Amino acid sequence: MLIERLGRSANAFFAGFFIFVTLLCLPLKIYAQDSAGLLRQGSSDLGSGTDWSRAIVDSTMKRYPKAADLGSWGYAKALFLFGEYLVSKRTGDPRYLQYIKDWVDLHVDGQGNLDHKTESLDSMMPGNLLLLLYQETKEEKYKLAAEKIRTRLDTYPRTADGGFWHATGASREHQLWGDGVFMSVPFLLRYGRLFGDSAYANQEAARQLIVYAKHLQSPDGLLYHAYDESGTAAWADPATHHSPEFWCRAMGWYGMTAIDVLDALPADDPNRPRLIAILRDLIRGLAK
Repeated sequence: MLIERLGRSANAFFAGFFIFVTLLCLPLKIYAQDSAGLLRQGSSDLGSGTDWSRAIVDSTMKRYPKAADLGSWGYAKALFLFGEYLVSKRTGDPRYLQYIKDWVDLHVDGQGNLDHKTESLDSMMPGNLLLLLYQETKEEKYKLAAEKIRTRLDTYPRTADGGFWHATGASREHQLWGDGVFMSVPFLLRYGRLFGDSAYANQEAARQLIVYAKHLQSPDGLLYHAYDESGTAAWADPATHHSPEFWCRAMGWYGMTAIDVLDALPADDPNRPRLIAILRDLIRGLAK
């Protein structure tokens, strides 16, 4: 496992992180369990016999009985639905895959046209669902829609050193946001594996992580939320052009993306040492 290769600091951080998240999600009576016990128990136990991941999916579907109730194309909905797909694979419950398909079909027509422009990295993240549905159904429209997102990356605007802008709108041009890699890179990796494009996808994915870290990583390993190459944003530091804030969720998404990329790269890939160093520094900063 990559985490094991990164060493004790990585293990300590991720163990603590998962305990923290688990405690936030559990009833008060569970807090009394020791941390080692929480790590030993699976997601379907934790002292109550409840399958927590399935309970989250079921309760959300109860609040939004129809997939249309989730609303427009967007990364937040897609992130939930990606999790629902993982639960569907584990449980074999056909309702979950149908719910995902129903939502995607609201936004993709028979020719693979999306009802949403791909002018931001956020708008590309739901493309992961297109890949999953193509794998499950082999319906051509999902492949065509995914190709449109992949092709958009060829002309998508970048910083001078190649980092994807967070969005093309006037208020976000020239900017890198820490969460942007999660919105684009995992899709690119999965697309590459599915359609024989890994030679490009793996190298582009590594490049994005390295460029983003170059501009966002602070000396203590943490990642600033954003960087503006133009330096014109009101929040941009006059010297460094990065934001004053750190954003926990963006750092988590960056870390998850880095792990996905490292798992995809060959052992002898020249980008691996740099990516491992970036991730190790991030983990040490978070643990500290």
